[in-house]
Amino acid sequence: MYYQLQHYKTMASNLTKKFLKEERENREKQLEFLSMKTRYHKNLERVVRNLRTEKRVSEQLKKRLDDANKLIKSLSEQKGLAGNVKQEIPELDTPRVIKEIKEEIEEQEDEDQDSELEKQSFPIKKSPETVAIHWLKKENKRLTQELRLQESRSKAEPKKKSVKFKPKKLKSKKKKYQKIRRNGRGGGIGKSDFLVDI
Repeated sequence: MYYQLQHYKTMASNLTKKFLKEERENREKQLEFLSMKTRYHKNLERVVRNLRTEKRVSEQLKKRLDDANKLIKSLSEQKGLAGNVKQEIPELDTPRVIKEIKEEIEEQEDEDQDSELEKQSFPIKKSPETVAIHWLKKENKRLTQELRLQESRSKAEPKKKSVKFKPKKLKSKKKKYQKIRRNGRGGGIGKSDFLVDI
C-alpha cells in the first residue's frame, strides 16, 4: 500500500512538471506570436507612412513640374515663339555658365549609370509610385537646366564698343594774352606805326 502511494505521488509530480513545462512553452509561444504580430504591425505602419510620403513628394514634384511648364510657356510667349521651343545654347552665354551646365549634365549621366548598375546588381521590384517619382525627378532636373539656359539667354547682353575719351586741349591764358598783345586788342596799348609830334 505504501509503495502504491509513493508510485501515485511520483506519477502526480511528473504529470505536474509536464503540465508546467507545457504551460511555460505555450506562454513562450504566445509571447513570440505577440512580438511577431507587433513587428508586423510596425512594418505595416512604416510601409503605409513611406507610401504617403512618396505620394506627397510625387504631388509636390508634379506641382513643380506644372509651374516649370507654365514658366517655360510664358517665356516662349514673351519671345514670340509658339509650340515647342527648341532650347539651344546662346552665343552670348559666358563660358562659365556653359561649363557649369555641362558639368551638371555629366554628373546626371554618371548618377544614371550608377543607378543602372545598382539595378543590375540588386534587381528589386519597385512600386509604380517609386518609378513615377524617379522620372519626375529626372524631368524636374531637365526643366531646371532649360530654365537656367532661358535665364542666361535673357540676361546676356551684347558687348558695347568702348569709346576712349579724348580731353580737349585747353589753351593757356598766357598764350591767349600774348596773342591779344600782338594784335593790339585788349586792355593794354598795342604797337603803333605812326609817331605824332606835339
